[in-house]
Amino acid sequence: MPALSYLATMSLARRTASLAANTASLASARRGLCSSSRLAGLLKATPAGQAIVWMAPCAQTFKPEAATSPGSKFVFHDQVDPAFFTGPDVPDDCRTIVVSAQTVAKPFLQAWRERCPHQQEQQLRIVRRGTSLGSIDMDAAKELGIDVANTPGVNSPHVAQFVVETLGLTVPMDPQAGHRHLIAASDPKTVKAVVVGAGSVGQSVVALMKRVGVEATVVNRSPESPSLEAALRGATHVAVCAATSGEPIITAAHTKELFAGEKRTVKICSVSRPEAFSLEAILMVAQQAGQAQLRFDYGDSTLAPMREKVNQDGVKANVTWTSKAMASEACKQDMDEAVLNILV
Repeated sequence: MPALSYLATMSLARRTASLAANTASLASARRGLCSSSRLAGLLKATPAGQAIVWMAPCAQTFKPEAATSPGSKFVFHDQVDPAFFTGPDVPDDCRTIVVSAQTVAKPFLQAWRERCPHQQEQQLRIVRRGTSLGSIDMDAAKELGIDVANTPGVNSPHVAQFVVETLGLTVPMDPQAGHRHLIAASDPKTVKAVVVGAGSVGQSVVALMKRVGVEATVVNRSPESPSLEAALRGATHVAVCAATSGEPIITAAHTKELFAGEKRTVKICSVSRPEAFSLEAILMVAQQAGQAQLRFDYGDSTLAPMREKVNQDGVKANVTWTSKAMASEACKQDMDEAVLNILV
């Protein structure tokens, strides 16, 4: 067989690349259709005659399906505000509210309980579309007889993927471009990674790092865990995935330990609430603009108070604030499906 000319070879390569891109696009579309079909089925299975107030983000396919579903009536509202219950949008039979990372304080829960026609006899339920319940006043919910449910672990693979990509340890996945598998973006031999938190997200981050040859040091609350100070010495990549409490996890003393020793580039990605860091610790990172990068990713309303404090005297270029870890349609659909499974 005669050899192909250069132009014929290039033409064949372009056709092959085009076919691969179209195939990836069709596969992605099929996955989206399957997920949409599951959501539609779950919507139909929700109890007819009940009203569900959805105050969390949702997948693009969800609202149109909800509008025509024969199941429960869905009311979409963005703000977790007690004033909602005196407004025109509140349904008569509002037994379930779905929230995300917004603060759900006692005044909101009280206004909801008072709005119910049967008072304490009517069972109310708040569903957290996510894992952490730290933003919900659990004591007030118990006092007012309001059940609380959540969807632990559903978002973990998506958040973990975001973390390792943000840290520059893997090439961002892009199915349409043919990137469907983990590809290492750094030489594992030059990486000293620390993962703070061993919950579902932390475990997923560790697993993804291991798949690209990075063995992370994990810091958690177990007695066998190394101290945070010891783990941070010499670290180049830090993932903060721990649940927060009243006290910061990473203080100025920890940050000082992180930057001690040989000068090197340090990348930090936190998907915990910003209170996981003390303000002084964040400002110390900001002072290392040529050496360190810190990215917070959480709900914008949760990030805003700390962001304002940090940027009070000017924007810190190496400390960034985003809400992208759970923003993909794939993640939204998985989260919506988990919530609807609770509602049916």
